[in-house]
Amino acid sequence: EINEMRKKGDISISTNDLIDVVNESWWEDKQVFNAKLEEYISILKERSHGPTKGKKILISGSFLDNKSLIEMIENSGSRIMCEDISNGLNYYNSTINESDDSVGNIVDFYYNKGLCYRMIDFDTTVNKIVRLVEEYDIDKMIFFTMSFCDKNLINFPYVRKELISHGIPVLL
Repeated sequence: EINEMRKKGDISISTNDLIDVVNESWWEDKQVFNAKLEEYISILKERSHGPTKGKKILISGSFLDNKSLIEMIENSGSRIMCEDISNGLNYYNSTINESDDSVGNIVDFYYNKGLCYRMIDFDTTVNKIVRLVEEYDIDKMIFFTMSFCDKNLINFPYVRKELISHGIPVLL
């Protein structure tokens, strides 16, 4: 719900705040977390905000916990509109099929979720990023990866070339 409101420009939330929400969901009791989340969404809806100013940025890549990097981007006047990262959109942007085969559905969910780019193929990566750029009306993309994530580092030149061919500026 938060991302849909962000996409429409209905709310403004910093990326660090959004990542904090995701992080809290990992260890908080689900009922307590959901109640807190509903309250937080209400607060976000009440906050005054204007239209998004500056360049709209998509961050994409690995798990991100570097708050100073996010602050630097947001303090520069740009706005991170979408976090295509393991602890961002990739963590919560899907649901488990709740039909008869619950264990099988849970396995399918985690197997096919594509939480990290090491788990999905090159074309799926590029298509997903292009779709997010269009959905969120993104101006530029920043791709980052942890230094030990060989698949991201190896794929980046090819992903960058494909994204540039779609008119999407990319920074590593």
